[in-house]
Amino acid sequence: MLQSEKFVLNGKKDGKAVRLDIFAKDDEGRGYDIEMQSSNNPNDPLPLRARYYVSMLDQSTINRGEHYRELKHSYVIFICNFALFGGKRRMYTFNFRCNEDTSIKLNDNRTIVFLCSKGKSNSGVDKDIVSFLDYINDDSQIKSDFVKEIDKRVSQLNQNPDEQGGINMYEWAFQERSDRARAEGRAEGQVELIINMIKENVPFELIAKCSKLTVEKVRQIAKEHNLLVEKSI
Repeated sequence: MLQSEKFVLNGKKDGKAVRLDIFAKDDEGRGYDIEMQSSNNPNDPLPLRARYYVSMLDQSTINRGEHYRELKHSYVIFICNFALFGGKRRMYTFNFRCNEDTSIKLNDNRTIVFLCSKGKSNSGVDKDIVSFLDYINDDSQIKSDFVKEIDKRVSQLNQNPDEQGGINMYEWAFQERSDRARAEGRAEGQVELIINMIKENVPFELIAKCSKLTVEKVRQIAKEHNLLVEKSI
């Protein structure tokens, strides 16, 4: 089972709801939340967000009255186009162990993974994941059949913004940039990203869907920045 943009609600009356970029379950019931990150906001630490996402996955996979042994393994995976934890690695996998005796695993069925395209070492990283991280850094780098299939799908979505499943990587980039701008008290972040998307020849309809603006408003922004002639309308 695969879902994009799955909303998970906290059981508390005023609890925080979260939007999972991609939620999947395998045949054994294990849950996977895959999050795309285009900015590293110090006011929104990823490890704390990961902790919350794991707890929300647990709430969505077990019902009242069910035994805790019914909790399946939950994976939260962040795909980042920046380095983390000093930048030494491109993949960091966290499980829970005893501080006093690291040979003892907690076995609580939680795994958090950070994939960092700007990290340095590929040690222990699957070759398809390495090629995918290279593709994030430069989408002309198509080094495997796995990435070739991803690139094909991205192209399809770019040309068909109304297709089920979605808006592609531009949406999460837009959301992250807008969130960061609001956190910094800036209003221009949205316009900056719209301008960049226009320069990259992203269809106006797709930009409108990402930004929640009308196509006419996007066209107006293009005109104000002398970009309208670069777009076929």
